[in-house]
Amino acid sequence: MSNFDKYVAEYINSFEANVKTYEAFKKDYLVYVDNKHTDVLYSNLRPEKFLVDCETFTVAPNNKNIGEVLTRYLSVPLQFVLYDHLFKDLEALFEKGFKVERSDSYRLVLVRPDTLFEGLEDTIKSLYEEYKAKTTLAQREEYMHVDKITAYVEQEEEKARLQAIESRRTALLNTAEKLTKDLDKEQRVIDYLTDIESTTTSDLREALELSKQDLSDAKLGDILKLHNFEKKRSNSGNVWKRSNL
Repeated sequence: MSNFDKYVAEYINSFEANVKTYEAFKKDYLVYVDNKHTDVLYSNLRPEKFLVDCETFTVAPNNKNIGEVLTRYLSVPLQFVLYDHLFKDLEALFEKGFKVERSDSYRLVLVRPDTLFEGLEDTIKSLYEEYKAKTTLAQREEYMHVDKITAYVEQEEEKARLQAIESRRTALLNTAEKLTKDLDKEQRVIDYLTDIESTTTSDLREALELSKQDLSDAKLGDILKLHNFEKKRSNSGNVWKRSNL
């Protein structure tokens, strides 16, 4: 897989829809149910419609994800109402479980019975699934716009380029540092050899506190040879002695 394909795949697989949780959606919905009032007008021309509206009339919140809401409270303006007709209809509503929340000379507020809200949980769940699917689809379409994919790929390519430059720079610095340290160690050996006529690699290491990781035996041997030391065998082992030649 090329880097281009890799970056495109990374971008696509990183998509996450930003949607409300069900609990948050439900809370928003119930705000309309429990806090908003539905105005129901009593018509002298069609008094029978009043009973139907009290049970079914809804409000349309300013929230396209919620739709029509059956509110718990009804507000009935009392101006121009024929009270004898209204009282009869109220009796019918009370028999169905409606209750009076409050009233004054201008307005009557009724509470709808719980039986009208028995399917509310299922309604909210269904609306939530619609909202979630619609929102996810819209966000994915926006996310997958070619300009956004191109911008992401270019960004990742630039990051990779800068990382490669930084890696090379770090490698060069590490190499230079190592070479400098090696040269310092070699110079210490050279300086030490100036005042001696013979030595062993063990004595050199002990005197200069050098490990085999600092300078290998082979490297020490090369330095000794370059400075006119020859390896001689003795009863105690190999000894490096300065040559008179």
